[in-house]
Amino acid sequence: MIIDLAALVRKSDPDRYFCTLLAPEQQQGTLFTLYAFDHELARARMVASQPLLALIRLQWWREVVEGAEKRHEVATPLFQALAEGRLDRALCLRMIEGREMEAEESLPDLAAFELYCLAAHGSTMAAAGMVLGAQDTEALQRLGAGCGAVWIMRRRPAWLPEGDLAGLARQWLATKVSDRRSAAVLPGVLAARDLRNLKRPRLVWDQLAVLARAKLGI
Repeated sequence: MIIDLAALVRKSDPDRYFCTLLAPEQQQGTLFTLYAFDHELARARMVASQPLLALIRLQWWREVVEGAEKRHEVATPLFQALAEGRLDRALCLRMIEGREMEAEESLPDLAAFELYCLAAHGSTMAAAGMVLGAQDTEALQRLGAGCGAVWIMRRRPAWLPEGDLAGLARQWLATKVSDRRSAAVLPGVLAARDLRNLKRPRLVWDQLAVLARAKLGI
C-alpha cells in the first residue's frame, strides 16, 4: 500500500509540512511518517462517536508501535521506520498515551494539562529531533509541549481546565534547545507568534519568520 505521506501531512498539518521541507532531504520521509502517525492519533477522537471507540482506535496503533505488522497507508511505513530504528518506539508509545487523555470529556486541572501536552505533543517533537540527530530529548519535549498547548488553546479551548495555560505555554516555548535551526523545532517559531493572538490566521510573515530561524538562527 503506497501513499504520498508528504501530501497527507501537507493537507493535515501545513505548518509542520513547511518546516519539514527545511530538513535534510534524507530525513524528510521519516519526519513525514512521524507526522502522519501523529495525525492518525489525533483523528482517533475526532472521528469516534464515543470515547471508547477512540480508545479502541488508539489501541490498534499501540499494537503497531509494539511490533504488529498491519497493512495500512500510514501503519506500514511507521512499522518500517520503527523496525529500522529511524523512529523511537518509546516516544511513539508516549504519543499514544497522551492522546488517550483526549477521550476524556475535559482535562480536570493544570497538572493534567501539563501531562497531556508533554506526552501527546512533547513526545512528537522529541521524536522528530531524534530523527535529526538531537540528544536533548527533555528540552525538545518541553518545547513541543508548548507548541501543543498553543495548538489546543486555539482549536479546543472548551476542553481545557482553568489556570494560567498561556503562562505555562510561554514558559515551555522559551526552552533552550541545542539546535534552534533544526526543522524539528521550527514549529516553535509559529507557536510563539500564535500565542500573542490565539485567533490570528496564518500569514506569509509567519513562514518568513520560520525561514529566518532556519537560515540565520534569528
